[in-house]
Amino acid sequence: METKNRSLFIIPCCKSKASGGQTHRSFADPLQDLIPQRTYRELLSARKLVLDRIREDPRYLREKYEPNSHIENGPEFGTFPPTGQYLPAVRRYVGNLYHGHPALADSIERHLDNPNKPRVLILSALYGPLHPSSLIQDYNLQISDRPAYKPWKKNFPVFLEEYVRGSGIREIRLYLGGSTTYLKVAAAAVELLKREGLVDRVVQYDVKNGNSYRTPTIHGRLALAHLEGRTDQQAEDAVVTIEL
Repeated sequence: METKNRSLFIIPCCKSKASGGQTHRSFADPLQDLIPQRTYRELLSARKLVLDRIREDPRYLREKYEPNSHIENGPEFGTFPPTGQYLPAVRRYVGNLYHGHPALADSIERHLDNPNKPRVLILSALYGPLHPSSLIQDYNLQISDRPAYKPWKKNFPVFLEEYVRGSGIREIRLYLGGSTTYLKVAAAAVELLKREGLVDRVVQYDVKNGNSYRTPTIHGRLALAHLEGRTDQQAEDAVVTIEL
């Protein structure tokens, strides 16, 4: 008898992104079918709030943030038609977490429709929670940046509760750096789930002697091994597993 995997992996977005993309005549976000429509509308509103805050502050439109000046209003912000240049989230991000050797991104795509594999959510500074297949535009923003932190600290717990309820998730694994704002946002959300008894186990993998290269590289290797049901002993030895 086939049983569904009830684990959820949460991974962060990354600074390195593929540019460009395609304009789509039709637009569907897989998340729309995984949470109540009310919650999905709240997610779109939170994304639009972050985008509006970016546009209101010139600091987030120039120099390293220059890609933000090209973001178009689109369905992922609650506006039609989709006029921006889009790529699936798992292909937009091209940093060490996603494209080590072998590539986590390839494995995520390969197992997307397999009910016996864990589900994966990407936590993005602009978009908040993303399905790996969610279509997104190019941008540059950290969740610690002023436009992003408060909206996602408020909205992500609401989203995650509905996602967990609807998907029957009982275990959550956080491949997030121990000192990052991404973990702060996620930890606040999973704390609520634990308190309400909606999940049995939450773990975070803290990379020993982590840095901007080592942390995503180890997290990518570890998540890949866990997704494929095998052991990467070097990656396991490089982390401290923390029960939250």
